[in-house]
Amino acid sequence: IITTNNGDVITCHKNGISIKYKSLKTFRAINKNSGLPANNINNNAICKDKNGYIWLGTTEGVIKYSPLQDHINSIPPSLSIRHLTFNDSIQNPTDTLFELEYGKYELMIDAIGVSLTNPKGVTYRYQLEGFEDKFRETDNGKIVYPSLSDGEYRFVLHARNDDGFETQKPLTFRVVINQPIWKNIWFYIIIIGAALIGFYFFVKARTKKLQ
Repeated sequence: IITTNNGDVITCHKNGISIKYKSLKTFRAINKNSGLPANNINNNAICKDKNGYIWLGTTEGVIKYSPLQDHINSIPPSLSIRHLTFNDSIQNPTDTLFELEYGKYELMIDAIGVSLTNPKGVTYRYQLEGFEDKFRETDNGKIVYPSLSDGEYRFVLHARNDDGFETQKPLTFRVVINQPIWKNIWFYIIIIGAALIGFYFFVKARTKKLQ
């Protein structure tokens, strides 16, 4: 562990380095995916020279890290849905409401969050309200719900860049899967009404026969 001249704290591990910036509440992990030349940092192979540069010893050579040239990406990813299907039926991904007939549906979502600084560092946080109680997190924009039954749902999706900055306004849409006829109140009203009418005519016919 070492502290830079501007107050940031750097720790080394087998999968790169992690930095706790003085200006941020969260850690930022840096590895090959985000531009670090090597992932495997040797134990205790870190030092700071008189100019403030950080030197890291790795299995692939020495890395010179300049804290002054490390800029935080405060711009959240640009988020959109590229592809959306219900049971392989392609839908317009820009629609905000999908109303479907009664049945079982597989919902497939292909979303993308664009961050030019580090495209591979984008992660996603999503929830299908009405189906699950908590948000899930993934680094893959392909999301699948294999079996949705009748009901109302609201899908909420956020994207976050590798510096932890998340989209302030989530991407959302609603899904309404209609109930079967036997779950509607009017269906029971018709059944009860038909039964009462049938019982009335049965009693009337029975009374007439007895007379």
